[in-house]
Amino acid sequence: MVFGTALLPLALGSLLTRVRNVFDQLVSANTNDTLDAVVTAMSPKLAARSLETGRKSGLRHGGRSRSS
Repeated sequence: MVFGTALLPLALGSLLTRVRNVFDQLVSANTNDTLDAVVTAMSPKLAARSLETGRKSGLRHGGRSRSS
């Protein structure tokens, strides 16, 4: 069961990335006040999540590991 538990965050991260990519494409093609408000509200949360994920995986900006 530990193996399945370890994979869950990876699966959720992958799903979040896929949803974010679709949403970004939607917003770039069709913008309005409602979508702009969602982007404004979610951007800091998604950025924090991305930084947290990078720290947990041992990566820095540029995709290099901390030992590089």
